[in-house]
Amino acid sequence: VNVPLSLDLGKIGVCSTLVPGEGVIFRVTPGDYDFPAHNAPREQIIVNLNVAVEITTTRDGVLRVESGEAFFVEDTTGVGHSSKSVNSKPRHSLFLPVTRASLEEIGCVFSDTLS
Repeated sequence: VNVPLSLDLGKIGVCSTLVPGEGVIFRVTPGDYDFPAHNAPREQIIVNLNVAVEITTTRDGVLRVESGEAFFVEDTTGVGHSSKSVNSKPRHSLFLPVTRASLEEIGCVFSDTLS
């Protein structure tokens, strides 16, 4: 998801407008995980905090999402996606429940989403 950073905060940078959401979920995934195909429980942005993850989808094949990167998932039905550890370290991540509609409202552009 490419989020427009339209608010100029001067010396402290730029930011997006507020995206309405339901809250935040903190998660730690074991370093040896290799989850078979599953669906996302809701539309959400996932942010990798400390390590990468490998995601496989039927549409996009294998995607590697690095530490510090965010990705939008919306595959709540159908085949789903699989995910696995890439470096045997526990993965710390944030799950931000938001809808595609709320992201489109602030002008987000979608590229590698899981759908």
